Amino acid sequence: MIAIDAQPQDVPGVSWLDMVFEITSFVNAGDKSNVQLAALDGAALVGVAFSVPNRWATIFDSDGQPTKQLRPQAVTMVATKNSPALAQYLSRWSDVEASEDGWDDDAEKLPEPDYAKGQIPLNAVYLGEVDKTIDHGPTRLKLFHEHEPYFEAFLTLDPDRGYAALNEKDPDYRNAFRSVLISNFQTGE
Repeated sequence: MIAIDAQPQDVPGVSWLDMVFEITSFVNAGDKSNVQLAALDGAALVGVAFSVPNRWATIFDSDGQPTKQLRPQAVTMVATKNSPALAQYLSRWSDVEASEDGWDDDAEKLPEPDYAKGQIPLNAVYLGEVDKTIDHGPTRLKLFHEHEPYFEAFLTLDPDRGYAALNEKDPDYRNAFRSVLISNFQTGE
């Protein structure tokens, strides 16, 4: 089993919250696939699952250039029996001091979460440039938690190689990312 922090750091001197998992189960369920992920944090098995659309299409603008299309609540992050260990792993990461260019106080407020505990619906944008299904080759998605607190993250699923990665977009979103996952995954499925 792979270690959750096995991925090398991308930027020297910057500690990114990058998590790597093995895909332990990949079940095609019609329009969506259910993907179970697990990794080791020391001796503890940590995990999470995702419900993800099977097909991702590239949208082209009027000039024929690929453009990104937001799919509302396309992806759901789901607690598993190993999610409390993931919450514990995340709780060891320190908070990040908010940057000066954070959210404007006059910006429209996002809704409070109204979803079931252990299930986090996320908007998604497919970052590829060719139509594909998620069961072959890597699929890279940008995820958006459009509730309070707002965060962005990346999810890469590669069933052919048997791995997945869940990464904070940047450290400015870490506090919200950690907070949502910890509060929803402390008790597991």
